Amino acid sequence: MRSTLKPLLFLVIIWFAGVVFFLGVGPLGNKPFLGFPLDDTWIHFSFARNLAEHHGFGLNPCEPSSGSTSPLWVVLLAFLNLLGLSFETAALGMGIFFVLLTALCVEKIVFALTGEKKAAVAAALLVLLSGRFLWGALSGMEVALFSFLAACGICLHQKFLQGDRGSLLPALVFGLASLARPEGHLLFVLACGDLCLRNIRRLKEVGPSVFSYVVVYLAVVSSYLGFSWILTHRFFCSSYYSKMLFTWRMEAWPYLKEYVSLVFLDNPFLAVFLFSGLWEGIRRRWGLLSIWLVVFPLAASRVSPILIHHGRYLMPLIPFYVIAGFLGLHRLLHGRAYRIVLVMAIVWSIAGVGLWGRTYATDSLSIYGQHYRAALWLRDHTDPQDAVASNDIGVISYVSGRYVVDLCGIIRLSVMRIMCSSAPEESRRHMLWRYLAARRVKYLAYYPEWFPWVDDRACLKKVYEVRFTGNTIAASDTMEVYRVLCIE
Repeated sequence: MRSTLKPLLFLVIIWFAGVVFFLGVGPLGNKPFLGFPLDDTWIHFSFARNLAEHHGFGLNPCEPSSGSTSPLWVVLLAFLNLLGLSFETAALGMGIFFVLLTALCVEKIVFALTGEKKAAVAAALLVLLSGRFLWGALSGMEVALFSFLAACGICLHQKFLQGDRGSLLPALVFGLASLARPEGHLLFVLACGDLCLRNIRRLKEVGPSVFSYVVVYLAVVSSYLGFSWILTHRFFCSSYYSKMLFTWRMEAWPYLKEYVSLVFLDNPFLAVFLFSGLWEGIRRRWGLLSIWLVVFPLAASRVSPILIHHGRYLMPLIPFYVIAGFLGLHRLLHGRAYRIVLVMAIVWSIAGVGLWGRTYATDSLSIYGQHYRAALWLRDHTDPQDAVASNDIGVISYVSGRYVVDLCGIIRLSVMRIMCSSAPEESRRHMLWRYLAARRVKYLAYYPEWFPWVDDRACLKKVYEVRFTGNTIAASDTMEVYRVLCIE
């Protein structure tokens, strides 16, 4: 019992120290300031607020939307809010908590693969000290929740393969992972493929188990898939499709090169052993772990090649790259060489925690220095019934309390027919004015350089501008607010 508690206590201490260090050198360093570095965080908060106040699942009250990429995260935020926690506290607390749970799952995976407790604890320690993973986990987003559910699902799936044929728990966990991030659907497909390939010679025997596996998964995810279909005639969330149409998409090859560079940046002392670790996972019959890390970037390069915000969409995979890199290190090096490289990897991680903590602080200041100020102006200078159109809707919606019309299709895909139209500029403007008039929009808060064709002096009157010169993460240094005249 004592031998089990000591490693756990050690990891808890490292977890606590890592989070304190991250926050101390970052958002709590020079000022008592703690914010969130992404506008998308506040989209979740608006969804959760409406859900908690019985106004439905959507950005605006009583207007359902499938714009949330993480309905599970929204539900958890709403639940904790009903228990008395603010959305900010709930998001930060859950992020910190799921970092620990993810590390504990990593410890179990590495122990199962190596049979060495010290090695398993070392791998978990490296997860706890992954600076970019902490940035994502503490950003108010679902990063660590998905990492935990994916790691837990892989563990349970492996147990299922090793003889626990009656268990449907892996399918349940994979279903929850898919409700945390859309990438969970790919992970489940790979799990089913792994299950069938392992039993290809006796599919008739295991067929009922596979069928039950799929049924349980569909039972978990079907509610949100059906909800999305009813609203948009598409199975996945509307925000997924909107991102497919915008200019931050990359070509496949540049995307993969930058993807790999981010993995090396996280910890080069582990990344050099990555391929060896992937092979070790396959050799030890943990194929799902290795296949997941290879297939995901390849699929993303074709479907969703987006690496904005420090590659935040691949942040949930950082613990899995730590596993693969550590397994390769453990396989190829021994004795003194192994210990030296492991210490170097830990030192790099500690330095990374400080670096990403400071990055978190500057990114958060960028959001607050621009989006928050614009939202406060709208709250204080517009009437409660006034509607606002914007390209960045999170902080604007949550802080201003106004009805928000999304210009990027995250909430309503229908606007994309206008914003991505190939029609002449004048025709597009007229289509946009009609669209905004139908929704009684009186103010437009946006980045003019994103949509230069929108500029129309006869229809727009500039009433406010907020410029943040220290911007590090917002899409522009300046957000401008206009009064829309042509709909009156």
